Amino acid sequence: MRVRHFLAQDLGLELKERATILAPVHAGVPFLGLRISRGRIGLQHRKWHRFRRRFLVLEKQYLKGRISEDDLIRSTMSMFGQIAHADTISARRQLISQSRCLCY
Repeated sequence: MRVRHFLAQDLGLELKERATILAPVHAGVPFLGLRISRGRIGLQHRKWHRFRRRFLVLEKQYLKGRISEDDLIRSTMSMFGQIAHADTISARRQLISQSRCLCY
C-alpha cells in the first residue's frame, strides 16, 4: 500500500501489524467500544447489546426487591455516563421510555 511505503521509505517508520487499521475514513475506527468517524461517535453494536442486557438485569433485580432504588439509580447513572460520549441520545431515551421502573 502507498501509506506503508511512504511511512517506511520517507519517514523510516514501521506499522505494528496487530494494532494498525488502514481503512476508509467513512468506515470509522473502533476505540474503547466506540466507533469514531468523521463527525460522529457511535457505539459498537456489541457494547450497546451488553449495556442493554445489563440495564434489563438491573431493572429486574429492582422489581424483585433484590437491589434498592438507590443502587438502581447509581448503577444506571454510571452506565449511562459511560455511553453518553457516543451519539446515543435517541437510543437512551427509547430505553428509558420502555423501562418499567425508571422515569427520568
